[in-house]
Amino acid sequence: MGGKSNMSQVLWGILIYGAAWFGCRLFSRVLYRGYRKYAKWEIHEAYPSYKHALSQYQRLSIGAAILLLLSFPALISMSSMEHVHILGIVYGIMLLVDAAFSWRTGIRPMEPHFIIEEGHTWRSKLQLGIASAYVAVPALCLLSRIG
Repeated sequence: MGGKSNMSQVLWGILIYGAAWFGCRLFSRVLYRGYRKYAKWEIHEAYPSYKHALSQYQRLSIGAAILLLLSFPALISMSSMEHVHILGIVYGIMLLVDAAFSWRTGIRPMEPHFIIEEGHTWRSKLQLGIASAYVAVPALCLLSRIG
């Protein structure tokens, strides 16, 4: 009986972290509605100084995706809430990479397009704060379960 309730908690945890991650990804589309969207080649032509930043973002995104793929055994086993919190941290790291890149460069990736924002605006600050909170919540939950 206890195994069924634990499995239910694990599935709810995965669902909640996944829905929150998806919501954070959609939130950026709402924040930047109405902004001009650039294709990658347009940024290379109009802003040649951003070419290196875009390749950095691609490397960071691939690194975060690899981290997510490596965490899938925890998802498959679904044996404990600790694994679910680790998965939440990995999802949060992906959001943090995305928000930190936008904060540093002013380029906001909106797959498959990009938005350019000059300087640190309230939008980039808000997204960095949300991504930081997303990482902090599962980290604190994990620490409370371990400790």
